[in-house]
Amino acid sequence: MNGVKVSCVIAAYKVAAFIEQCARSLFSQTLADMEFVFVDDASPDDGMGIVREVLEAFPARKEQVKIVRHERNQGIIQTRRDGLAEATGDYILFVDGDDWMEPDLAENLYNKAVETEADMVVCDFYVNEGANQYQSPAFRDEALERGDDYRKAIINRMAGPYVWNKLIRRSLLTKNGFVWPVRPHGEDIVIITSAAYYSRTIAYVERPLNHYRINPQSMMNRIDENHLVRMYEDYKQNMMAIEVFLERQGCGEEYAEGIYSNKLRTKNHLLPLVGERKYWRLWKNTFPEINKTLFWGNKSHKSSYRDKIWYLCIVTGLYPRMRKFLVKKIFRTGQDWKIGAYKFDHLYKASKLRGKAQYVA
Repeated sequence: MNGVKVSCVIAAYKVAAFIEQCARSLFSQTLADMEFVFVDDASPDDGMGIVREVLEAFPARKEQVKIVRHERNQGIIQTRRDGLAEATGDYILFVDGDDWMEPDLAENLYNKAVETEADMVVCDFYVNEGANQYQSPAFRDEALERGDDYRKAIINRMAGPYVWNKLIRRSLLTKNGFVWPVRPHGEDIVIITSAAYYSRTIAYVERPLNHYRINPQSMMNRIDENHLVRMYEDYKQNMMAIEVFLERQGCGEEYAEGIYSNKLRTKNHLLPLVGERKYWRLWKNTFPEINKTLFWGNKSHKSSYRDKIWYLCIVTGLYPRMRKFLVKKIFRTGQDWKIGAYKFDHLYKASKLRGKAQYVA
């Protein structure tokens, strides 16, 4: 390998309150041969001024830092693509400006990539909410227990579809045929699905090395009717792009579990709103081809009695009156229902009372 080993592409928009911790964790990496591409997406705060101040304490890193400034806000997709265009490393780490990492993250993931000749390396991570921190595995136990390989687990939604806990070979992200998201919400899923598909080898470092911060000010944490509808529409477009991509590759059946999961999670962005008839209809008419599967199941999805109860409550219009019972342990369904059931739904109600709410992507 020649040139820079790892390039970090850091998206920065309204993260001045957190960017110092992010920048320090980057410049403190034990891997010396790195570069750092900060993309300021026309943020109204002085996040890049803070980055420059932090950089003064790391003189050896000064020549490794690039700062790209958008004159107008262009969103996370273009921010990452512009950062990628400036990057020269063999591997890419996508970083959100309100997160931070363990000092040996880059070195661990890069060494694993070299050792296994991997195109992608995945690690566990921490979720940080205020003073609370908990560890989250990259892969669901179910996938590993049944012997899924990492590619299948990622595409079939048995792993967190996040870009920020994965080291990706840069040539994958720039190759012809790589599919980029078309809308901002759910964009990680499109990037990771495409990268996983094109990866010859995927490796796993079973250590939490990245810190994902639940930032109540971030775009993902705004929960109101208009935002939920936009999020639903974005997810729908991106999930359709994934399905088209996989079908064109001739592997739609192989990854039918992931396609089904993406569709159900898209529908369930509407769960907090289905008390209104227009959103109830929209839920039923979104990807209607999976409605029968939700109740009866098929060869890629086994419908549990809990799934059937949830489905019946929604299609009969009982969900708004039953939801406080459905989130109790006895009725809790599988992972694919979580997106609306355990996160958006009760948090949306809380947001109407408190004026704010939080959501973990």
